[in-house]
Amino acid sequence: MPQAGSIVEFKYGNQAAYDTCVKNNNVLYFCSDSRRFFVGSEEYTRTVKQYTKLPIENISPNTLCVISGENDLKELYVTYDGIDWDLLSILPPKVYNGIIGDNSSNLEPKFGENIHIPKIKFGEKGYIEEVEDQEVKLPTIQYIDIEEALDFKV
Repeated sequence: MPQAGSIVEFKYGNQAAYDTCVKNNNVLYFCSDSRRFFVGSEEYTRTVKQYTKLPIENISPNTLCVISGENDLKELYVTYDGIDWDLLSILPPKVYNGIIGDNSSNLEPKFGENIHIPKIKFGEKGYIEEVEDQEVKLPTIQYIDIEEALDFKV
């Protein structure tokens, strides 16, 4: 962090120039190509980064990372110390606008139509591991004679 009472400079440039420069704690650096923000050598960028595998170097503490896994699953990890990663959640591919499963197209079903009810499997940490849609046919409207049904005589 900048020293109290000191003049703080602001510099910008590309990431390669920042990586090779001598860092100064009284300078705020902005890397315009990578959109990263540093104070001296400490990164203050807190974006969610997407990778195919967890990075192992040059990671700031309190960083989120999304890994694209098999079957279009997305795993969300966090590092609190810049070294170790904790799995926070697994996002299944069948989440549409906050709706789990494939019910987004038929939100007002009618008698006799098919609907999808999601079967949800949770992981040991409580995150959604898998969603499988179960198709169910709603009953049709049937009219009955109430007196006959109740065997009611007047």
